[in-house]
Amino acid sequence: MTELNNEIENKILELFDKGLNIKNINSELGLADGVVTKCLNKHGITDTGWNNPSKRYYSKLTDEQKREIEDMYRDGRLKEILNIHPTLEKSFLYNLMSRNKIENGKYFWTEEDTNYLRDNIGLGYDKLFKYFSGRHTKKAIETKAKKMGLAKPQYWTEDELNIMRKYYSTIPKEDIKKLLPNRTWNSIVLKGSNLKIKSHHYLNEKYSEKEENFIKENFGKMTDAEIAKAIGKTIHGVCDKRRLLGLYYFDKNYSKYNDISKFFRAHIYDWKENSMKQCNYQCIFTGSKDYAIHHIISFNTILSEFFSYIESKNLLKSNNLNDYSKEELDNLIKIFNTVHDKYPLGICVRKDIHNLFHNIYGSGGNTKEQWDIFSEKFSNHEYDNLIA
Repeated sequence: MTELNNEIENKILELFDKGLNIKNINSELGLADGVVTKCLNKHGITDTGWNNPSKRYYSKLTDEQKREIEDMYRDGRLKEILNIHPTLEKSFLYNLMSRNKIENGKYFWTEEDTNYLRDNIGLGYDKLFKYFSGRHTKKAIETKAKKMGLAKPQYWTEDELNIMRKYYSTIPKEDIKKLLPNRTWNSIVLKGSNLKIKSHHYLNEKYSEKEENFIKENFGKMTDAEIAKAIGKTIHGVCDKRRLLGLYYFDKNYSKYNDISKFFRAHIYDWKENSMKQCNYQCIFTGSKDYAIHHIISFNTILSEFFSYIESKNLLKSNNLNDYSKEELDNLIKIFNTVHDKYPLGICVRKDIHNLFHNIYGSGGNTKEQWDIFSEKFSNHEYDNLIA
């Protein structure tokens, strides 16, 4: 192992202060594993896996300064700590004091906390949890909101799901809303979509010749959501109607290749891994680990380009995988990934948010412009009432 000396130690500390983690410092200086950790521990920087500016700042304080911070924290003087040490973050302090078993005299709900909760309950528990920097758990936030009369149930109960299954397809909108008083109509529609059941309104929805012609004339010019709004229909209804009219967001000639399409979708391992890595393996909006990987450019668009290419090269035999040898399929996978890699990496999005995007813009033919608009509106909380 490389022996530590003043020159090496100074280089390590300099790179660490610039924000490099242990692995990157090792690589930068060509050091063996353990050297950087040993150096940092020597200088009082422990638990270096938690690598952030607050951590580095705190590690440089004297023992007396640390004791002062602990005493102020016990007294609930959090603002005073942050005024004296503006480099420290609230989340860092909460976690550090908690691990050191030091209790905050004002750890429980303050007037400032309750006022913020009252004014911002619409943000949802995930965002509120982030705001409070872990000081209040999601369960504590939900309980407090209920006590304040602010909260509607976040998760669907079994009774609510049974109502959906029994009545959603059989009674009008106003009646189902009465049976589910704690749910907005948009959340009811989304839940119906998740349960794969049609509403009474949808099943009894009729399209006039004029409305059908409007869909035909504006297909490709307007999104499903825009068409639905223009003619006063549901997005799902418009989506199904245009399919019945033979209108698809990808070349209809390729719609017969369902089997082979699924095959290629299942062979984009590197793209999936790189997409998840780019998003830190979590939803970019909420941090949820239960996510889907969204294609910014529709998968069907990419697939159509691929089919067009292999057909031009006489490589497309049929949609039956059994008609291809292993060597042929391996070659097609390489070609497909070459085409697929021309397009952007995917975005990790919580599954209900992903469903919301496609409910608004339809499935197939999706574009970057659609995603940019959706992302901006979501960040501005315009869809808060449409998700749990």
